[in-house]
Amino acid sequence: WSADLERGAIDLLAFHLPFALLAALLGGIPLRGRVPATMAALQLALGVAFAGVALYQWETRELFSNPKVIYVNAFTDFFRVNSVFFDPSIFGRFAALALLVAIGVLALTAPRRRNLAVAAAVPVMFAGLWFSYSQTSFAALGTGLVLLAFIAWRRRTGAALGIAIALGLVAALALPATRSALSENLDGVTSDRASLVERGVDVFREHPVFGAGLGSFGAATGRTAREQQRLRSHTAPIAVASELGAIGLVLLLAILVAVLRATRRALRVAGQRALVAVLATLLVAICVHSLAYNALFEDPATWALVAWLAALAAGAASAEGEAPAVAAEAAGEPLVPDVPDAPDAPAVVAG
Repeated sequence: WSADLERGAIDLLAFHLPFALLAALLGGIPLRGRVPATMAALQLALGVAFAGVALYQWETRELFSNPKVIYVNAFTDFFRVNSVFFDPSIFGRFAALALLVAIGVLALTAPRRRNLAVAAAVPVMFAGLWFSYSQTSFAALGTGLVLLAFIAWRRRTGAALGIAIALGLVAALALPATRSALSENLDGVTSDRASLVERGVDVFREHPVFGAGLGSFGAATGRTAREQQRLRSHTAPIAVASELGAIGLVLLLAILVAVLRATRRALRVAGQRALVAVLATLLVAICVHSLAYNALFEDPATWALVAWLAALAAGAASAEGEAPAVAAEAAGEPLVPDVPDAPDAPAVVAG
């Protein structure tokens, strides 16, 4: 079925199956007590540490890996950093998620002394993100900030922020220079993403139902042996459409709808609304990032966030099921209704 059996096997065995097992294990960990705070502290500590490595790279102009980025840095006016990650965009995604955790804690939780340390971590992590020059990471961060603003300051502030961003985009597109750049070199503006989208759409037209097979984007779209071996889609929906066809798109939509329903159910529990809001914001940010960098199912954070939201929704469902019984007990009503005495029946003697 797959046009690239080796790559499909790698995707299945190195990413999907172990990450599905990871999701199953993480979904069984109760997010109660100090667990959420410990996870947030760990995320922020890693974010600050990785940002420190990135700032060191920018200061010394030395990278630890990725010869392609090293080569590009030698011929550009800016210097991209990747911290301990191979790709600057992956480092940018991690930094964006850490920033959203910090800002979610500051915006959605009660003021505490420890929030001063959280606030101090924000500029450090943002500086590291800045020097990654990852456009997709800034887009993910901006989307997450709008969502957090909408949640924290209700609809008016969130709507006003969204309208301001929309007006800014319209104003930018209204400039002749912007329209000229987009029309003349759309592929260059999107770092070759536009041509990859076109190739993926062509594959979907050729294999509309089942797709070309898992991991087969390069084999199906590459025009040279090198492209067939190395080419990857940088847009998650296009990757799903070209590799898994209409069936894959329907399943992807079903997953997104299920996650949305789980999030809405989990938000009904008052004591966990801030936690659910931050987890959902992180997942939205990953989805936005994956629109221009194909690492939706290849990122363990995606699976972990889905597992935690599902677990919190299951807990909310259990609480809703227990609520009538608790209310009845509080009102003094019996939990098991009285059963009227049955008429006398003949005795049944066993043996």
